[in-house]
Amino acid sequence: MLPPGLLTITEVWDANLESAIEDMRNALEITSFIAFDVEFPGALLKKRQFLFNHPQEAEWDYINNTLKHTQPIQFGFAFYGLDNEGQTQHINTWQVNFRFDEQKDVSNPESIKFLKEHGFDFNKFLEHGVQISDFQQLFVNAGILGSPKITWVFFHGNFDIAYLLKVCTNQWFNDVDSYLDTISKCLPFSIDVKVLIERYVIVESRGLQKLATELNVQICKMKNAAHHAGFDAQVTFSCYENICHRAYLPPEVFGQFLYLNIY
Repeated sequence: MLPPGLLTITEVWDANLESAIEDMRNALEITSFIAFDVEFPGALLKKRQFLFNHPQEAEWDYINNTLKHTQPIQFGFAFYGLDNEGQTQHINTWQVNFRFDEQKDVSNPESIKFLKEHGFDFNKFLEHGVQISDFQQLFVNAGILGSPKITWVFFHGNFDIAYLLKVCTNQWFNDVDSYLDTISKCLPFSIDVKVLIERYVIVESRGLQKLATELNVQICKMKNAAHHAGFDAQVTFSCYENICHRAYLPPEVFGQFLYLNIY
């Protein structure tokens, strides 16, 4: 399989949203894994661990204080299937670019600056971006969420999952229990690579790109590729596959192995 950077990425804007979602729907039959990543306008508050007795409460507070006020900028869906020999094959990656107004939409200015430094043209997002309501209707009707045959793969996916569920359910959640219940229904099989490296693999790196380098994951580095959701989704899956080859992962990992329901 080609490395991230050479694998195909379909850019999805308002004009080709319907055809892109239809292509995703058609790919479901041969899809076993979806690696997912989000680019968003930054956390609005720092994590307030000192206010809480349990890590889960602090993490929920951290997510909640941002998700209540912000919308995603970009979704990356990297679809992978299995060939007759059980080897993973990249099917396609779709990078969905949402309408975003940097002058009006709530954001962390440092995060917007960071994204601009990595090639984000927010004039294009404003003029040609996908309306969240249009994506929600088409994506939910495609039947991708809740499929028992798909394993979702994230890297430190708390915000990724939160934005995906906020968009697809057209709501935010009053408490962590209702949120976790929705994860169980929408993403019944899901794995967070960040949890795997903290429990089963001895590595020094904690960020995605550095982890890929430490694991010797082959990446074709392209200008402004990193920190875009489609490319990062591909890197996430490459790291996941590498870990599966080098470490024993117990059966419970392949249920719901995510930050909020582990810690």
